[in-house]
Amino acid sequence: MNIKTGTTLKRKFNHLSKYISRKFSKQETLTVFGDNEETINAIYVLNLDHQKKRWTNMLKEVKYQKVKGMKNLSHFTQRISAINGSKMDLDQVDASQILQEYSLKEYYHVDPDPRLLSILRSKNLKLNLTRPETAIGLSHIKMWRKIVEENSAYALILEDDIFFEKDFAKVLNQVWRELPQNSNKPVFDFLYLSYEEVKTGMVKDNYSQNLVQPHKGLWWFSGYVLSLEGAQKLLAQLPIRSPVDVWINFIFSKLNVYAVKKPIINQREDIDSDNVYSILTMLNQTNDRFDKKKGKTPVFVVAESSTSSILLGEVLKILGYRCCMNTYGDFTEDVNKSIERGNPLQFEAFCGFEEILKKPEALKKLPSNSVFIVVKDATEKVETTQNYLFQEVVKSISEIKQNRCMMLDMHTLNDWQEICEFLNCETPSFPLPKSELLQKSIDTELLNLKEVTLVPVQARDYTEIKFDLSPWIIPFNKRHYVKKREYPLKNARLVGKYTKILEDDFSSFNESIWTKLEDTFKGNLCLFSKDNFLLEEKAGCSFVLKEEKTAHREFTSASIVTQNNYRYGRFEVEMKPAKGSGIVSAFFLFRYNPWQEIDVEFLGDDTTKVMFNIYYNPGVDGVMYNYGNKAAPIKIDLGFDASLAYHTYSIEWEPHEVRFYVDTVLVHVRSTWMPSLIPDLPLQFYFNIWAPENKDFAGPLANKSLPKSSYVRNVKMYSWSH
Repeated sequence: MNIKTGTTLKRKFNHLSKYISRKFSKQETLTVFGDNEETINAIYVLNLDHQKKRWTNMLKEVKYQKVKGMKNLSHFTQRISAINGSKMDLDQVDASQILQEYSLKEYYHVDPDPRLLSILRSKNLKLNLTRPETAIGLSHIKMWRKIVEENSAYALILEDDIFFEKDFAKVLNQVWRELPQNSNKPVFDFLYLSYEEVKTGMVKDNYSQNLVQPHKGLWWFSGYVLSLEGAQKLLAQLPIRSPVDVWINFIFSKLNVYAVKKPIINQREDIDSDNVYSILTMLNQTNDRFDKKKGKTPVFVVAESSTSSILLGEVLKILGYRCCMNTYGDFTEDVNKSIERGNPLQFEAFCGFEEILKKPEALKKLPSNSVFIVVKDATEKVETTQNYLFQEVVKSISEIKQNRCMMLDMHTLNDWQEICEFLNCETPSFPLPKSELLQKSIDTELLNLKEVTLVPVQARDYTEIKFDLSPWIIPFNKRHYVKKREYPLKNARLVGKYTKILEDDFSSFNESIWTKLEDTFKGNLCLFSKDNFLLEEKAGCSFVLKEEKTAHREFTSASIVTQNNYRYGRFEVEMKPAKGSGIVSAFFLFRYNPWQEIDVEFLGDDTTKVMFNIYYNPGVDGVMYNYGNKAAPIKIDLGFDASLAYHTYSIEWEPHEVRFYVDTVLVHVRSTWMPSLIPDLPLQFYFNIWAPENKDFAGPLANKSLPKSSYVRNVKMYSWSH
């Protein structure tokens, strides 16, 4: 898989620098090419018929490499006409040669990319090979057959966009001597000279000074040496069942495969790749950055009903707007003051501010580039306060230029086009989930924050850690404009009631409640193993982190997750975290697509503190918004060492705020936009112990102190209703 796509000035400069460096370096003469059975007899270069310039470049490239007893590598080089994917009839592709469908699980076996984990947990998707992937696979089969037909002892196979590194000849000469020998003839099937290691899950053994033996986790087919026996074995393993450089990982066990420790052939950085990768669609949907094109700002929504106002707010959040939804009137005073005083508006979209917008003097003070979305939805003109305000605002903005106003009928809103064209923003790749957003809006509208129970917060000392830059988090330097209430909040606002639905003391493992995980995630040094979850003698359980080498990681640890999802509620845990540098003990609520999370984490390098964090991405179930890295963490001083004794820690999660308790004492509250939005979709509940790659997070992992364990004695869960 050639992943270096896209030509840029920087890449062209890199290529030029490498070319100049090679030109002024002393070049060794190649001794491993010849016409006998102990040497490489042929070089086959895959080249599309219309890519004449690439073939010209390749001739220059092979002529640069000198060969003992003759001028250069061009003596051995043959052009092989590559199959053109754009001209293929896919219905005529021979299924005995290549299958055009493969599973995401097969890809994950080779590259256990953590971004794909949540998708795999829910379903094993099938992917179709792209036309270029199919053509590349068939082209390589064509070359394998040619090796057999010409009875070549060894052949170097190249794609037409490669560059020989300056030490190519020196290393290849050494490698040829280091390979296993039989009567002075190297014994191997497949030798990688060019490859890319996957970011996670690469498995290999050292073999010699310049060689490794890979077991899985290599990409790229742009430069490799294949023996006659190797070509015969590859043909015997057909059909190819995925992209060819993925598929070969599955048959490493049936081949004698070696790879140079450092690639000596690479792709030219000044040439675009023609390939299109089937996996990229999936990976792009799980991107961890939000860099959508921003549309017009600020946006003011004027709606005929509260439900429509909330729904438009959800739509704008999905479009990447930092949207202030004034559903409960919390923000009226603050936004009004900002407008009156001419302060910068710290949100990009505003819903539910008709009370302010009905005033002509307020409209005059808005930024001149403000735009308005007027939402009509009432089929029967029922006189309500919202309806009255709507009519008043419509009158007030009637003089505003037409290109700054959009009239939207809620009944005909079925896709993104109308809104995105007006706002001049990017259109999401998925359909507008109107019915799901509408139900979400109704749920929000039903919450009555006028009937609340105030609970004082007994705030502890705390440290804020750098936040993500996100449309759904208020930056530090802008927070003072957002709400008049102090942060952290001094009072919580309890709404509704809690009903116990589950209690588990782990006297046994209840498979109807929990699942033991056997996977990992990006940034975790450990692989979760079911063997590292232990039941204690009387009751309770432990999560063990220890040094244990696996195919994916150097350490193992433990994690369990509930079978069920929960939307709002109280989650109460009696636990004792592990103490030790580089270790994190945690319980949390989590989901992916979109990513939302409520975290309680104990960092082993200082267990007198606990970290509380919230991740938010907008949308409904299935929307692949998984942006973020750090989110908005805060580290709270407990006043005791949590690792020395059991204490009870609780999360209370309601639509408008999340509360954190220590031994029944409320110590911290997060409300809407203080500083982030609140998760609003069903989440699963997790326990785990793990070791972060980032040493700044919990300190460097102290291997000699392992194993370490965290302990849980009891967990209680309560549903929430109002």
